[in-house]
Amino acid sequence: MRHGRACVLGAGVQGTSAALALAHAGWSVTLIDRSDALFRGASLRGEGKLHLGYVYANDPTRRTAVSMVDAATSFAPLLDRWMSKPIDWEAARSSCFNYAALRDSMVASERLLEHYAWVDDLIAERLDEGGSYAGRRSLQRVRVLDDHRLHGYTDLVETLVGTDEVALDPRVVRSAMLDGLQAGGVELVRSTTVTGVDRRADSFRVCGRRAERDECFEADVVVNCLWDGRLEIDRSVGIEPTRPWTYRLKYGVHGRAKTGVTPPPTTTFVLGPFGDIVRRSDDQIYLSWYPDCLAGFSTDATIPDDWRVSMGGDDPADRQDDIAERTIEAIGTLAPSVGDVEASTAAAGVIVAWGETDIDDHDSGLHRRSDIGVHAHDGYFSIDTGKLTSAPRHAADLLELVQR
Repeated sequence: MRHGRACVLGAGVQGTSAALALAHAGWSVTLIDRSDALFRGASLRGEGKLHLGYVYANDPTRRTAVSMVDAATSFAPLLDRWMSKPIDWEAARSSCFNYAALRDSMVASERLLEHYAWVDDLIAERLDEGGSYAGRRSLQRVRVLDDHRLHGYTDLVETLVGTDEVALDPRVVRSAMLDGLQAGGVELVRSTTVTGVDRRADSFRVCGRRAERDECFEADVVVNCLWDGRLEIDRSVGIEPTRPWTYRLKYGVHGRAKTGVTPPPTTTFVLGPFGDIVRRSDDQIYLSWYPDCLAGFSTDATIPDDWRVSMGGDDPADRQDDIAERTIEAIGTLAPSVGDVEASTAAAGVIVAWGETDIDDHDSGLHRRSDIGVHAHDGYFSIDTGKLTSAPRHAADLLELVQR
């Protein structure tokens, strides 16, 4: 079995997963990130959904649903294998998602229900084969919930179903994974911006900038998991993107239901540029409504500079309040109990994906997330994460390629 020095670029959920996998296999791993606190960008600020493929009903090939089910049912087993102690999955799991199909859904309710039933059959197969989902070995099938108002929704919802899909609390996952890095002996290099990678005869030199000082790191393999600047670093070793790429700056609203009030139900509104409600295990609430929370869309090679204040969590309070108020008002027309959420912050993260057009386009590449993963270039590896769900699966694929 091959061992050596590995340099992983980017300490979000993908980079952290890759570092854990390599360290567990006996590699000496250096993990580099531009932030002073790892795992704090989109990995920490998003809803954290562990996708089972339900939301990808607009992919007629169903390849995205297959890839999500495969990734979701290996997520917990892989992370638990690579760490010194398993994650507390019960503490990490949100309440289960309802899927609320709106009257202007891009996919009709009948087709949605057919898709959900097909996905449920696939989930059952994967669990029978030994997989697990956020610590659970069995899941209920999707069930139609007839009385919308009884479940907390207005008549703007056309079809309502209950699922066993959950979101993971990024705070719980982050804490456990950082403990795993320490136990695995991974060297953490913080506050360092990677500027390029030089290929040598039988190794690589990773170049970075920290506190106005250049730093270099030697490695036998390099794994590019950067969210910000990944394509630019790929180009430094002669790799050009083969298709269009988009960045989206998107906010999530974080808060809590008022004392004595029942928190809103965990929900994904489908299918189109709509949003989500997530109720964490500690009753913290995450909200996102696409028309009000999407603040930027770019097809540039790098993230626009004017997004960086928002990415750093430094938006002024009045901007956060405005986003939170508009989000609560919009979702409240569908789930009135959201009106009782007291927002604390509206925090932005960047979503990176292949595609040219936004999610309101039926043909957008954002509806198809199956053609992602690890790209190998003779010791240099670049990973399309796609979704949080896919990160450990891609790390396992990476390890297989590295060990050849």
